[in-house]
Amino acid sequence: MPQYVHTIYNSLKAFMPYYVVLFIAIELLILKIIKAYINRSEYIINIMSGVIIVVTQSLFQLLLLKQINPWLYERRFIDIPNYTLSFILCFIVYSFLQYFTHFLSHKVRLFWCLHEVHHSSNDITIASGIRNSIFDIISTDVFYFIIPLLGFEPMIYFIVYTSSKIWGTFIHINHHLVNELPIINTIIVDPKTHHLHHARNKKYIDKNFCETITLYDKLFGTFVRETETPVYGSSNNPKPSGFWNVHTNEFKLLWHDMKNANTNWNAFKYMLYPPGWKPA
Repeated sequence: MPQYVHTIYNSLKAFMPYYVVLFIAIELLILKIIKAYINRSEYIINIMSGVIIVVTQSLFQLLLLKQINPWLYERRFIDIPNYTLSFILCFIVYSFLQYFTHFLSHKVRLFWCLHEVHHSSNDITIASGIRNSIFDIISTDVFYFIIPLLGFEPMIYFIVYTSSKIWGTFIHINHHLVNELPIINTIIVDPKTHHLHHARNKKYIDKNFCETITLYDKLFGTFVRETETPVYGSSNNPKPSGFWNVHTNEFKLLWHDMKNANTNWNAFKYMLYPPGWKPA
C-alpha cells in the first residue's frame, strides 16, 4: 500500500476528534465576536450528546477497525488493485450507502426514534452536527459491512468514511459564518443545502439526504433548493425541554402508539412503517 495512504489514515485516526472540537470552538468564538444569538441550552445538549456518542462510537469503530472490517475484507468478492480507482469507487459506494441509510432513518420509525435526536435542534451549528442519539450504537451502520466485502481495503474505507464525516459535520455550520457556496453546490453539499434537511417546513421534510455530493438526491428526486425561510426542529417535539426529553421523546410516542394499537400486527407496523403512519 502506498505511503500516502498510511499517512492520511494515521492523521485522520489520531486527529479526527480534534478537528471537530476545533470547528466547534472557532464557530462559537466567531459567533461571540459578531454578537450573534447563541442558544446555550442547545449547545449543552449538543456537547453532552456528542461526548457520550464519541465514547460509545469510538469503541465500536475500534472493533470495526481491528476485527470486523479486516475479517470481512479477507472474504471479499473481488480485488481492486488500483488505489486511485479504489478510492473513487469506495467514495461512490459509501456515498450511496450514506444516502440509503439516511433515507431509512427517516422512513423506518424505529430508526427515526434514534435519528430524530439529530433533528431536534432549533438552532443549526457545528455542535448540532454531533447531536446524535446516545442509544444509537450501530443501527443502520450494518449496511456499511458490504464495503469491505466489495474489495475495499479497511484503511481506504476508513479514510473515505472519516473524511466524509468531517465534511458532514462542517455543513452544519451556523449560517452567520458560512451559508451558500455558489457554483460548487451544484455538485457538493453546502451548508445551505443541508440546513434545509433540518427544517420542519412541509416542502423540506425528507429532502437533501446526501452528506457530501448531491448526486443521489438529484437522481432519486429528493433534492430541493430554498424557496421559503426554513424553520428548524422536530415537528413532534418543536421545543425540547431537556437532555433526557430529547433522547426519549420519540420512543415514548412510539410506545404510546404501539400500546394502543388494535392488533399486534398494527403495533409491529408502527415500529417499522414511516413516522406518521396510522392504520386505515
